[in-house]
Amino acid sequence: MKAHKYTWWVVGVVLLLLFVLLLIQQRPARGEPPQKMVWSGVVNDTVNASSFSLTVTSPRRVSGIVLNATWEGADVSAKSWNGTKLVDVPIHRKAWEEYRTVAIFGNVSVAVHPARDRVVVDTANLADWLDSNVPADSSIADPYSLLEWESVRTPFMATNASTTLNYSFRGSHEFLLQAAGDFEATIVKTDMNWYPGPDNLSVLLSTVSGAIVLNETVPDDGLTQVTRATYAAGYTFRVSNLTEGTYRLRVIDASNGSDSSWDLSLNTDKVVVLNKVFALKPFSLNVRCAPQCALAAITYHAESVQNIRVGDEKLQLRERANASRLNVSGTLGIYVPKGDVTLSGFGRGAFTPDGYFSEFEYVRNDGGDILLRVPAVPITFEPGKGFTNKVTFTKRGDLLYMQDTEVLLWYE
Repeated sequence: MKAHKYTWWVVGVVLLLLFVLLLIQQRPARGEPPQKMVWSGVVNDTVNASSFSLTVTSPRRVSGIVLNATWEGADVSAKSWNGTKLVDVPIHRKAWEEYRTVAIFGNVSVAVHPARDRVVVDTANLADWLDSNVPADSSIADPYSLLEWESVRTPFMATNASTTLNYSFRGSHEFLLQAAGDFEATIVKTDMNWYPGPDNLSVLLSTVSGAIVLNETVPDDGLTQVTRATYAAGYTFRVSNLTEGTYRLRVIDASNGSDSSWDLSLNTDKVVVLNKVFALKPFSLNVRCAPQCALAAITYHAESVQNIRVGDEKLQLRERANASRLNVSGTLGIYVPKGDVTLSGFGRGAFTPDGYFSEFEYVRNDGGDILLRVPAVPITFEPGKGFTNKVTFTKRGDLLYMQDTEVLLWYE
């Protein structure tokens, strides 16, 4: 009988020890990597809204929270209530995982893309670090606007020498240009009347911050039925007393099937086209790819299959309606010998070597060679037996496109 009681006592002690060990394993120690948490709300669906919220729940007390997500655009922020006030929640893009942090200056963490070979870090501040390590025209991702960009603005270089772009553009295009004083733009539009409906073009000139200074329409030729009869007409638009600076020019094709072509003349010699050009005639582009440009080219007509010269390489168009691609780096020239090609992925390109300019010493780009971000420091929340809180994401301006949201938490 005594042996039987002793056996049960031993079994009880063993079970108690196992229970304690289980509790220790379940409670992460301080300093452990953050643990994934369970939440109700958006998981993998894309959110199309200017703001949305996630309700985050954890069975344990929480000392901090960080969110990883995939989204488009900058100016995304997240806030949560810590029991006393609204606090910022750090958001980190999943694409940032490949970047390597090399320096921290105050609230700015500097990270570099693995493609960079050499980094020197013995500088006193961010400005000195950029000056020592980052060549002009390199791309910088700055989603939190941590760099004082006005301090790296390039000098105004434009003259009023004219730039004539007679390449028979089709579809909508976007340009950056430097201008001052009396600005003049002339568009010669040729209606082709291959498709039904009016063939209008909108011409918008704005500051880089979005203030419209010119908003005009190039009208249809009056033929809205399919006739295949061509009609060309020129229209000149003027703006007086422009403040010296960089402006965005958009030519927007509102026709059915890009049913017109157009040429453009400007009274400035600093003009670049942004990221895409579709021209019927042969054209050259001067581009600067730092760290890399992912070029894509496509034509829809068998007679326009051709070899596009990209620096010392060739981008071969072999099949119509099937895009050809090429990744390139550095400063180089592109030549499209036949035209009738849509070329994209170059960031910005000038049709003459002297026409290229950048408003800043560096190119601001979400996928930049250099990444400036807020150091990942956990945020303190009011402790309790558990944690339930709402994290609200917002984006200034356009809609927020976010997906693959992952929540990480630090336990008390």
